[in-house]
Amino acid sequence: MLTQTEMDCNAHDQQRVMFTGPATEDVLLYLDDNIFVEPLSVEEGKQEYLHLKQREERGEEQLPANYKKGEKHYRPWVQVTPAASPTTPSAVATDTKEQDLPLVFGHQVEDFVRVLLPNGAPVGSRHKTGVRLASDLIIMRDGNADAVRADMLQLDFIKAIVRERGEKELESMLASARKLMEKRESEYISSPQPSKDMRRAIEQVTGISYRSLVTAAH
Repeated sequence: MLTQTEMDCNAHDQQRVMFTGPATEDVLLYLDDNIFVEPLSVEEGKQEYLHLKQREERGEEQLPANYKKGEKHYRPWVQVTPAASPTTPSAVATDTKEQDLPLVFGHQVEDFVRVLLPNGAPVGSRHKTGVRLASDLIIMRDGNADAVRADMLQLDFIKAIVRERGEKELESMLASARKLMEKRESEYISSPQPSKDMRRAIEQVTGISYRSLVTAAH
């Protein structure tokens, strides 16, 4: 804030995250020569890099509360910007994909996923976690695969998978979820339900049991 240093909220490596602020006397007095000293050995630097990559994969990276998705020049000293206000026309125009997603039980699906996966997907089982999640969401979205795809693309670990392996990985998850739903519908008389873990997450977010919410909806 003091040095008016911009942040790149769309970065995926540490080198691009921070930009330098204006080099004026008022700003430079806050700098300490120690910031130019490398505290890590080469081996420690490699370990730190792996740690940061794991944080990204697990969705543990933190961003400012009012940042705009993909914003490359976030300025925290600006109190209110069109991107930070959910009611301004520009925010609706630039983020319509997320805004247009219908609510489930009065909440964005992402709210339930945060409770279900507070640390993102475990490393080494992101695909399996994605399939389980897609299987829950396709039930909650009443079989609407397009809505499920949009929901999942809001999640950091799914974005990371798509960057690494391409969109075919996400389509594979959706295909598996659709097959499982069709199998459940053919085998059971009653309607399929999300997993127990997802039902618990829904109850934690809404304060109402899944069964009661479904009954009220009917």
